[in-house]
Amino acid sequence: MDIGTLRDQLDVIDGQLIELLEKRMELCKQIGYEKKKISKSVYDKAREEEKLDSVQKSVKNQEYSEALRGVFSCIMDESKKIQNRIM
Repeated sequence: MDIGTLRDQLDVIDGQLIELLEKRMELCKQIGYEKKKISKSVYDKAREEEKLDSVQKSVKNQEYSEALRGVFSCIMDESKKIQNRIM
């Protein structure tokens, strides 16, 4: 397969990721409003560690487990920023 075809496949996947990440961010925003109602902190260390561990264990190709843990850590950092704007 040539590089152009491979990049086209990446472009399709990137589009799917963007759509899913937008949905995720909207849910995080809604969670932020719920946290505000009950005066709950944005940062929940136990939940974050639980989620990151779950992501790492769910990766089929363990060669990518650390990288994907890092990606999800960044996603959660951005989610916390969205929630902090609500507070």
